[in-house]
Amino acid sequence: MFSEILNSVLLKTQKDQGIDSNDVYNSLAVPNIPLGIIPAGSTNAAVNCITGSSDPISATLHIIQGHYTGIDVCGIYSAGRFLRFAVTFLSYGYFGDVIRDSEKLRWMGPKRYDFSGFKNILRRKLYEGELQLLVDVPIDSTSWRNDRCLETCGTCREITKTLIEPQNDQTAEKKIKWISVRGQFIAVNAAVMSCSCCMSTEGISPSQHLGNGYCDVITVSSCSRLNYLRYLLRTSYHHSDPFDLSFVKVYRVREFKFNPMVSDDKTPAVGCKGIQDNWQELNTSIWDCDGEMINEPSITAKVHCQLVNVFGRGYIDRKKKSPPSTFKWSQCFPFFKKS
Repeated sequence: MFSEILNSVLLKTQKDQGIDSNDVYNSLAVPNIPLGIIPAGSTNAAVNCITGSSDPISATLHIIQGHYTGIDVCGIYSAGRFLRFAVTFLSYGYFGDVIRDSEKLRWMGPKRYDFSGFKNILRRKLYEGELQLLVDVPIDSTSWRNDRCLETCGTCREITKTLIEPQNDQTAEKKIKWISVRGQFIAVNAAVMSCSCCMSTEGISPSQHLGNGYCDVITVSSCSRLNYLRYLLRTSYHHSDPFDLSFVKVYRVREFKFNPMVSDDKTPAVGCKGIQDNWQELNTSIWDCDGEMINEPSITAKVHCQLVNVFGRGYIDRKKKSPPSTFKWSQCFPFFKKS
């Protein structure tokens, strides 16, 4: 429900401001009202990242008290037209196949996701394609992987300041460049926020921020079923870093393009669409966009920095150890004192 309201509010705002939503490079207008989320979904990833919990009462209190924060929104486009906005997760391949198969099994209830997930692990379907990624340079820097977006995040606050006082565009252009990645992928995932939830305590990308103007693109290349299961378990429980696996790569990007390779000459099929009718014939998947299906495999995704304000203060790290207690029984009961 939140995704539908978010898309409607953003599109209405652009229409009122006379902004063409179909142009990927247009600067979009920020709605003048913040949005609130009362958790009632299956994973509640968005509200967990924004308020620090999936408790409806806590979410309601944030709305009453008026605490809000700016979050990034990823616009998805294909063949020169706007498709929809995403705020949590975008995935092609495995998760796209899972959501497509689960739609046919609604009679199973929530268990359909487990069944579809297990079935697609056994299938181990590979999809060939090309990713074009707009990254900062140097691209080999991984210092951001140790960062966490917590309550009153300093990184997001600094970005907010730069939005108020824009930097020189020419200076910014020198720090970014396009890179190309081709291969056979089990999954291509894009995390607009960490996506911390009951299914993954740290999230699919633990270091991703709510409002830094980037998304983390995670590619899972061809591997065995056992290795892919290892990746899923690491992502769920984080007993080890999933990005340490040799077949998993992560890129922090401002924008990315994906085109499937469906021809014999292995050239990207730019603008490929109409997949809902012949996806089996063309060997392409679909995109899972915040739990909704996007049938066009060829897309452009651009992150719009802090495009919408949402009630909440950010993720609360509940693993931090409390300071040791200074309480002594002898303070209340003198007979506990040593003689």
